[in-house]
Amino acid sequence: MSFVNFIRNGQQYLDDVAAAVAAVPDNRACLGGPDLLPDETDLYSGSATIYQVLVRHKGCRANSAQNRSFAVQKCGLGCIFQFAVNANFGNFDSRYPRTSGVCVNSYLFWNHRVGVSRTGLDWTDALAVIAAYPYGRAWLDQCVGGGGPP
Repeated sequence: MSFVNFIRNGQQYLDDVAAAVAAVPDNRACLGGPDLLPDETDLYSGSATIYQVLVRHKGCRANSAQNRSFAVQKCGLGCIFQFAVNANFGNFDSRYPRTSGVCVNSYLFWNHRVGVSRTGLDWTDALAVIAAYPYGRAWLDQCVGGGGPP
């Protein structure tokens, strides 16, 4: 699993990293992005930013919800989850980041340590969201248009 936010002095190479990860047979490699932070414009403003590359990635993807994700203003854990899985494949509308989302992630990692965010939430607060959206065959159908990435 690669975990990329940026490549210093080489953002244009993120597409190359995504292509190399996608070329690994049978989805045995995943392109991972940053924490789920819909209001961080540095992560999606411009075609070479990680969320823009991630939504076009054909293959396994992963993101993580950690303490910073838990503290996004006016966006609870359900909102963060929807940001991680709902969108149109290949398109991230930077005018509406929270509703655009980063499309379907094959894996979504929640904070594994008991440490509260500045909102007082910790990983145990994510359990209800996780239970409401169990991983299964229909996971990819959550992507707008159904079927998820080709």
